[in-house]
Amino acid sequence: MTAQNQTLEALTLELTHRAERGESEPPCSGDDRFTSESADERREVVELCSPCPIRTPCAAASRRMTHGIWAGVDKSTPSVTKTSTTRRKDTAA
Repeated sequence: MTAQNQTLEALTLELTHRAERGESEPPCSGDDRFTSESADERREVVELCSPCPIRTPCAAASRRMTHGIWAGVDKSTPSVTKTSTTRRKDTAA
């Protein structure tokens, strides 16, 4: 198992344990803005990560991610954001 897979597995395990203990879900759970194609929407939610109890395993799991908000950091590459923005404009026309 790769280091990346191990960190993703650790994050999944932490989320599972929190659910089993009846603890609240992290702020990103079910919020599409964390993975939105819109940089503006992603910027809106960065601060929600600050008090998150799983921020540390999230940061570890995010090392190779290239899109979305992970532990308060926008991992989206400019090419992903630019392509997505261009695509949205094309479909709106």
